[in-house]
Amino acid sequence: MNNLSFVLIIFLILIMIFLLTLFLLKIKNIKKGLGSYHKEDTKKYINIRLINLPPSFESLSNNTLREESKELFEIFKLLDYKNKYEEYEKKSWHSWQISFLIAMYKRDIELFLPNCNDVFHEEILNDSLENLQISLKQIIEKYKKEVQKDKSKDFLCKHLIWEGKEVERLMYYLYKYKNTSKDKL
Repeated sequence: MNNLSFVLIIFLILIMIFLLTLFLLKIKNIKKGLGSYHKEDTKKYINIRLINLPPSFESLSNNTLREESKELFEIFKLLDYKNKYEEYEKKSWHSWQISFLIAMYKRDIELFLPNCNDVFHEEILNDSLENLQISLKQIIEKYKKEVQKDKSKDFLCKHLIWEGKEVERLMYYLYKYKNTSKDKL
């Protein structure tokens, strides 16, 4: 009986080591994904005034954009991406939602977020302005290329091409830096 107990304990320890290794590899892969934004050329600029939005966004007040964006933050917070890495990289955000954040950026509107340190990943909280600008440039390029702004709200709400990490970077930039470069990114 003692040999059986010993073998069982060794087996359980090996399983725990295996699970811990898988967990650490998952975290390492997530950090690599966050770092991939930093490899782009920063010398190409985007004139934010040339970014088109769905026509109905032109008539929205700044206050409406702020309120909608705060609701997006609440959704982001409820999804608990900080603790659910596999969900963080899924394309689960639609282009209508992202349009609110892009509109805030285009109009140079700050996003006030309470307690964002408890919601956002440590990597983004410690990221430099330059790296966030590179990320933002990539997000805006993707928006310009892949979002059909002339389509209806219903269509854009079904257009799930945005990952939680892109939403996080947009929100954090609007919160921390607002639009520090009004004409260029």
